[in-house]
Amino acid sequence: MEYLQTRAYVSRNYLDGRGTPVDLCVMFSDDDRKGTHPPDVCLEGGGSRINFKDERWTKLDDKTTLDLHEIVAESAQQKTYVTYFYKCGSSYTGSFYTQQAKIVWDGLTGRNADGALVRYTTPLLNNDLDAARQRVDALIRCTFPLIRDKLRTP
Repeated sequence: MEYLQTRAYVSRNYLDGRGTPVDLCVMFSDDDRKGTHPPDVCLEGGGSRINFKDERWTKLDDKTTLDLHEIVAESAQQKTYVTYFYKCGSSYTGSFYTQQAKIVWDGLTGRNADGALVRYTTPLLNNDLDAARQRVDALIRCTFPLIRDKLRTP
């Protein structure tokens, strides 16, 4: 928390219909772009090895998609699937660098320059990447409207 210079975060644990956990963590900063960073930094710092990184998107509804970044990390205990996106002002991206550039630009032009990292984590069971994606995507569809509506600076 000291490095991120924010205490504005929420961490919640959910279970899918079969009892498999999906964790949600939201780190928010209304005035400091250092409040977010790519999750692989923490994963590697915590002793995990990154086995896979990619970009993808998920459907929020019939008209809207959300760009995401995904990671498969492995520690001594288990393999973990991590999907995340960033809030930058009033938009969302899967790219850390796009988020950082937009926050700087918005700050320079007097627009909303708040930012957030929204991260979803679930175990990668039996190396089934599709099942992990489905668990996470189901939670994204449930939580994104709340994130969009509540994660704003006044």
